[in-house]
Order: sequence, then structure tokens, then C-alpha cells
Amino acid sequence: MELQLEPKQNVTAVKFTISKQILANMCFIMFFASDTISFCTTRLFRFYGLEDSAWILTSIVIYFPLLLMPFAIGERRRTRDFFILWVTVLLAFIVTIMVHPEYETWFKHPLYGVFDYIFRPDRALYAYFMVRIINDPKQILLNLKFVSYIFAIYGLYKFTNAMQVGSWLTLTANGYEELSYSMSLGYDMMLPSMVFLYYAMRDKKPLHWALSIMCISMILVAGSRAPLLWIIVFFTVMLIKGFITSKVKVIWGLTVPVFLLIYLKLEDLIGFLVLFLQDRGISARSIDMLLSGSISDDNGRAVIYDMSIEMIKNMGFFGYGLYGDRYVIGNYYFWGYPHNIFLEILITFGVVCGGFLIVFLLFHIVRTLIKCKDDDWLDLFLIFLVCSLKLLLSDSYWYIPEFWAAIAVVYSWNRQQKINKSERMKPINV
Repeated sequence: MELQLEPKQNVTAVKFTISKQILANMCFIMFFASDTISFCTTRLFRFYGLEDSAWILTSIVIYFPLLLMPFAIGERRRTRDFFILWVTVLLAFIVTIMVHPEYETWFKHPLYGVFDYIFRPDRALYAYFMVRIINDPKQILLNLKFVSYIFAIYGLYKFTNAMQVGSWLTLTANGYEELSYSMSLGYDMMLPSMVFLYYAMRDKKPLHWALSIMCISMILVAGSRAPLLWIIVFFTVMLIKGFITSKVKVIWGLTVPVFLLIYLKLEDLIGFLVLFLQDRGISARSIDMLLSGSISDDNGRAVIYDMSIEMIKNMGFFGYGLYGDRYVIGNYYFWGYPHNIFLEILITFGVVCGGFLIVFLLFHIVRTLIKCKDDDWLDLFLIFLVCSLKLLLSDSYWYIPEFWAAIAVVYSWNRQQKINKSERMKPINV
């Protein structure tokens, strides 16, 4: 009996019709809206007493689209620079703990521990990765609009719930306390406020104006005052940018006096808003501080700054190392960081290395603002940059996703510039 072999068939890899870009967009949106996912997973795990492990499910939800990347169509994502950044940060912390074993308590801090607050895949450092896997400013801006919709709904839920309860559970210098306002709500609403404001000024749609005003109103009533300042900065920069680039300067010439009139009558407008809110039994901390003239009070930051400056005066050439500020300031204030990015960098890396790093950051900020002619990259950078300005008065750069996203934007734009330059320099074959 003669055996006949069938011809060998080509086996091709299974490919989904979905593109890598769509999967990357899903990952980006879920990462920047991870607070809402964490809100759901924490309540789910709380039924089983495992709320401390809810971040695992949150991370799985965020990164699940990446598992499908090998089967999707489209170009391969280039993220080698992120892994170099990640390894560099890891090595820096390893060296620090070897030189300063006394920092172990802060490295394992129950709230601000190195793993829980830096290396966990749902934390700020990975915002750099999210920008890089998309690498398209138009698409990132669109994704931020989706994120802002989610945050607006989530913020409104928290706001109405707190108004009914009458207080917010807020982290203070002494730990968690019940207060009449929320520090986190103001900063949470800052990103959607600016994104909606950006789209309102660009597309002139009433919906975006309404959503921006809603987010700003929640900050006024229940948030901290710093986000209001940064939103005003963003709005002013966009006005100036719009005036410079606009072909219809007459419209902008009429717009500026209107906002100037509003500014001159701001106290009367605020007074009306206070009476309106008080008639409805609502207290607005930021507005009360504006009227009382105490909006510029430092709320104890001067003491932290004095401690930080004293640390800088007494430190060695290489500074205190990563988390060195926590080891000292943490003895007096729960969070441990100096509430200023420049002080934190100087304490960590020393006057020479830290000073060089500060100059390096400022140089690239100014260079991007001046040289970037791509409106989408520039607008995206402005949104992330202004959100990062909170680091001048609060928080740590390790904990702010927009800070790392802004760095990724600068890297992506510079890389694109080099690619475009090399393409122009290629000889043309006739």
C-alpha cells in the first residue's frame, strides 16, 4: 500500500482585526482613570477583607490589552527607553538602601513605601510608558478627553456623596482626618478642568465649557486653592497662544477686555457666589479664603521649607539619596516630602548634581515651549506641564503621573524631530 502525503500547508500566526493602537489607547485611558477602577476593585475585595490587594486586579484590568498586542495588527511599540528609565530608578533605590540602610523604614512605609507608591504598575512612573506606547499627540489628547469624562462623573459622585455626609476623609500632617474640604478632589479635577477648557477654547462647544465650569466649581466649593491657580495659568497661556496664532485677532482683542472686566469685578462675583452657596448651606473654603485675603497663606509650608533648607546646608556632596527627605521630615510630618520639587531634588541629589538636574529640566521645558511648532505636541505638553506645577507647592514628583507624562512628551517630540531631520537629509534618487 502506497502512502500519499498531503502537501505541507503554511501555518500563519493568528491576528486580530483590532489594531495595536486601539489596544494602547485602551491601556492609556484605563491607566489615567485608574482611580475609578481602583474604587470598584477595592469595594469588591472589601467583601473578602482583601482590599489591600485590590491593586492587583486594578493592574490586570489596566494592562490586559497589552497581552493581546502580539496578536494585533499594526506597528510594534517602541518602549525600550521606558525600561531603561525603570531599571535606572530601580538601581538608584538599591544603591540608596545600601548606602543608607536606616531608610528601610520609609522604603517599607505602609502608605508611601517604594514598591507600593513607585514601582507598582498602577503608579505615576508608568505614565511615561503610556505616552510612549501611543506616541501620537492627537490620539493622546483624544484619550485625555475620554479620561476627563470618566473623572468628571467620578468626581461628581464623590462631591455629591461628601455634600450629603458633610465631610471628607483627608490625609493631613497628622494622618487621616475628617475635614470640610478635600485636598485630593481639587487636584483630581484639575486635569479634566484643563482638558475640557482646552477643547472648549479649540472647538467652541458649549458642552466642554459646561463640563469645565462644573469641574472648576467643584474645586471652588470642596477642593484646595492651588489647582485654581494652575487652571488660571493654563487658561492665560492658552489665551496668549491663541492670540499669537489666531488669524482673527479682532475677536481675541474683544475677548481679552471681557476677561479683564471679569477680573476687575472678581471680588463682587465671588461675593455673589458665596451668598448663593451659603443660602443653600454649602461652605466653600477656597472662596472664603479669597474674600478674607488669606488665599496666599502657606498652611505650614514655610516650616517644611525651613527644615528642607537646613537639610541642604548640612548635607554632603551627594545629598541624602532617594527618600532621604522622608527620613528627616517624616519625623514631623506624616508624608515626609518637602512640598517643592526643587527642594526635593536638591536634598536627594546634592547641590551640584541636583542643581544640574534642575537646570536640565528647566532647559528642556523652555526649549520645548519655544521650539515646538507642532500644536498637538505643544498643547499636550502644556496640559501635562501645568498639571505638574502642583509640585511647586505640594506632593512629590514620584507620585504625579503628569510629571512623567510630560517627560515622555518631550522625549517623543525630540525623537520625532530627529527622525524628520534624518528623513530630510536622505538623498533623493532621480
